[in-house]
Formats: sequence, C-alpha cells, structure tokens
Amino acid sequence: MGIRRSRFPSLCWAAFVLLLIGCAGKDEQEENARPGYTVSGSVTRSVAPDPGLWMCKLAPLIGLISGFGPERCDARGDVYLQLMTECPALSGCLPDLVAEVTIPDADLSAQDASVPFAFSNVPDGTYFLSGFLDDAPNILNPANIAETGDLVMFGLSAPRCEKVTISGGDVSGLRAELDSVMPFALPMTDGSCQKPDDKDPEIVDDGNLYTVTATVIRSVKITLLDRILFGTDGIGPLYIALVDECFTSEGSIGSLVTERHFDEVDLSKEGAAFTFTFDPVPNGIYYINGFIDDVTDATEERPLPAVGDLVSFHDLGPGCTKVIVNGSDVTADPYPLNMIMVFDLNDI
Repeated sequence: MGIRRSRFPSLCWAAFVLLLIGCAGKDEQEENARPGYTVSGSVTRSVAPDPGLWMCKLAPLIGLISGFGPERCDARGDVYLQLMTECPALSGCLPDLVAEVTIPDADLSAQDASVPFAFSNVPDGTYFLSGFLDDAPNILNPANIAETGDLVMFGLSAPRCEKVTISGGDVSGLRAELDSVMPFALPMTDGSCQKPDDKDPEIVDDGNLYTVTATVIRSVKITLLDRILFGTDGIGPLYIALVDECFTSEGSIGSLVTERHFDEVDLSKEGAAFTFTFDPVPNGIYYINGFIDDVTDATEERPLPAVGDLVSFHDLGPGCTKVIVNGSDVTADPYPLNMIMVFDLNDI
C-alpha cells in the first residue's frame, strides 16, 4: 500500500524556496549596486627560464603522463593572477581571494615581452597582487598552483606581492614582474588555508619588559639519502629570532625585534629539543622564525637557510610560531623544524 503524500508540506517548501530566492536576489542586487573598479597592468619577466631543471628536462614525458599540459620551460604558458586580502606564503594558497584572472597561452619568451591584464568590478580596499606563469608540467597539483620550473614573483625568502589600494577609482599601470623560477613543489590540501577563529587580544604597552622562553624541536626525519646528498645530520648553528611579521608582502622576513645565535645545537636525534630564552621584550604580538644551519653556509650578516638546513614549514609555507606577550612572561609553543631545505635562497 502506498503512502498518501500531503500537499501542505510541499506548498510550504515551495514558499520557503521562493522566499530564499527572493532574499538571494535582493542581496545580489545590493552587491551588484556596489561600485567596482578596474585594476590593470602588465605581466613582465626579468628571469630566464631554467631548462636545466630536472623538471624541464623531463617536461615532455611528465606532461604526457600527468596530463596537466604541454609546458616546456620556454616562458610560454598560461598566466594565473590573483588579488587577495593577504599575501600568500610559498604554497600558492589563496587566502580571501578577491578576484582572479587567467591569461591563456601568454608568450613572454622575448626578453622585453609583456602581456596586459585587467581585473574588473573590484571594490574599494587594499589588496595584494600575485601570480605566476605555468611554465612547467605539474606533478602534485592542478595547473593553477605553482610548481617546480614555473616563473613566479619571489622576494628574499618568500613569495612577493604588489600592494594595490583602490579608493574611488580605477587603478592602472601595475606591473606583475616574474623574477624567479619556482625551485620546488608542495602538495596542496583542502584544509591548507584554514585559519583559527580566535582573534588576537588588544595589546597595550605597559612600559614593562617580559621574557619569552622558546623551544626548537626537530620533527623531520633525516634519512641516509639526506646525509649523503646534503650532509644533513641535525647538528649546526641555530639562528633564531622574534620578528613582528612572519613574512611581509615583499617576500622578506618581518622586522627584527630580538634574536639569538647559538654556535652549535645538537638535534641529531629525531624529536630532540633545545630550549632557550629571548632577551626581554615589551607587550606585543611576535613570531619565532629560524633554522639550524646544518651545512654551515649562513653568516650573521646573511642568516638565510640553504640546501640541507633544517627549517620550519606550516600550511605549505614558511613556518613561524606566534607569540603573544601581554603583561607576563611567556613560554611559547614549540617551534618545529619539520623540513629539510632543498634549494638555496641565493639561487632564487
């Protein structure tokens, strides 16, 4: 025997759907009524493609197997540009994407070549422009994520962005300069851009100084191959600092607040830890940033990691540990060294 269906729930549901459509239409109309402006400029190239990269040498085969495209490390390919509310880290992860544009089959092979771009209907605000030319096949991610061999915008130690401020009018003449060859690839995950919901407290300088106790731990496994290829053994000078930003939009580490340098720290055992205290600092929000100079290439004048060094990566980008000093001494969360550096910043 069949169940007799009442028309009343169906009618109520239909009315509810119509109500939702009406509300959505109103919101859409309001959004369309907001003034939007055009952001335009050109994409240029100041770095030469690197056909000597292993990825580029194998490009025809990898492109055929992966099915991601015919890229050949020749400065020809699709350009992906994004406007964001923040400058992303190395991942290409897009936090709070405002607008994006793809320029298919862009040709930047000539030395002075450029291609125009334009974002439409962008509201007033301050944004960050970044992007890349997909110049090599991908093996881990979709084509709109930069990987080894792609031409990218890069600063001293992290991806670089161009700051864009819109205030009541169009913005033109921007330049997205591709100045580096992406030296590595990292897998993207759906949760890689998730942010904590908690908000930072209001910080007021009370005139006092407080200590920050920090612990560096090694969580990356050092394999026999790492020891043979890089000479990595988990032992070396530790360069560690408190900075006011993890990384700036220009791709550099934030301004230095205080730093420590230890001539030799032994983290040769997996899970080993080293605890120390920074010089006292005033109330504020800081970030711990550092590395073990396992191949002893860094100097105090240029404290940057290189191939074989132990570094920290969080959310597929350069890692920092956040520290909030607010009226008392602080013991910070551990700063994990969870990756072995596979490229030299000097080469970017």
